[in-house]
Amino acid sequence: MPNNIILLGETGVGKSQLGRAMTGSRQFVPSASAQSATQNVVMEKRTDGGYVIDTPGLKDSGGRDSAHIAAIARALKSVGTVNAVVLVVNSGNVRFDTVHSSLKLLVDMFGPNVKKNFVVVFTRWPTDPTSVARRAANGVNETERMAAVQNFFQRKMRHNKAVPCIFGDFLSGSQDASRQLIQVSARLCPFVCKTVQEVQAEADRQRAELERQRQLEREARERARQERERRERERQRQLQREAEERERQQQLQREAEQRAAEARRREEARRAAEAQEQARLLLALLQQPRYMSSPFILGGGGGYFYY
Repeated sequence: MPNNIILLGETGVGKSQLGRAMTGSRQFVPSASAQSATQNVVMEKRTDGGYVIDTPGLKDSGGRDSAHIAAIARALKSVGTVNAVVLVVNSGNVRFDTVHSSLKLLVDMFGPNVKKNFVVVFTRWPTDPTSVARRAANGVNETERMAAVQNFFQRKMRHNKAVPCIFGDFLSGSQDASRQLIQVSARLCPFVCKTVQEVQAEADRQRAELERQRQLEREARERARQERERRERERQRQLQREAEERERQQQLQREAEQRAAEARRREEARRAAEAQEQARLLLALLQQPRYMSSPFILGGGGGYFYY
C-alpha cells in the first residue's frame, strides 16, 4: 500500500516547498504573499510510489476554506488511503487556532479516526548555530513547540494521543526533515479515506449483511431442528412398529404354546379315556361266568378266559 502524504496549512507556511523537497517536482509552487499560490490540489508521486498531495492554503485571502476542504476531501478519496495528514506550521508564527475550524470540518467529514494520522511539521526551523542560539535566547525550542502541539490537539481537537512533530528548514534545500516525514508517515497505519456518510452507509450495509447472515443461520438452525424432530418422530414410529411386531410375535408364540398345551391335554385325555375303556372292558370280562378257561395275554400279562 503506498505511503501517501497530504499537506494542510495556512497560506504561505511552506507546504509547497515541503512537497517539492519530497518529490523534486516543480508542480509545487511556493507562495510569495498572502495570496495562495496553490489554487487547486496538486498530486505528485515520489520515487517510492507514494503520493504527496499539496492543497490550497487554509485561511487564504479569498476566504474559500469550505471549497478547499471539499477539494481536499476529493483528493483524499481519489488516493484511497493516506498515511499522514500533515499540518504544516510556520515556526516563526505559530497559529493553531486559525486552522482549528478547518481541521474540525475535516474530522467531521472523515470521522475521528483520521486524527490518528495527524503529523505537525514546523517549517523555517534552521539548524545553524546562530539560529539555534537566537531561539534559545527567546526560550523557543523543540520541546516547547511540541508541548504547544499536544496542548492544541488535546484541548481543541479532543485527541489525547501524541502527535508526531518534525522540524526543518526547506528553504535551505535540506532533505533531512522531508526524509524524516516520509519515515514517520510509513510507520502510521493507513487511513481509508471515506467520508462519514460513506462509512455510515458501509456500516449499514455490513449490518444488513450481518443480519442477513444471522437470518440465514436462524433458518438453517430451524431447518436442522425440524429435521431432527422429523428423524426423532420417524425413530419413535420405528420403535413403535418394532414393539408392536415383538408383541405380535410374542402373542403368536403364546397362542402356539396354548395350542400345543391344548393338544397335549386332549392327547392325555384321549389316552386316559382309552385306558379307562380298556379297564372297563377287562372288568366286564372278569365279571362274566367262568365256564371254561383259556389262556390269553393282555397288556403284557396273562390269564385265562372262562367260558
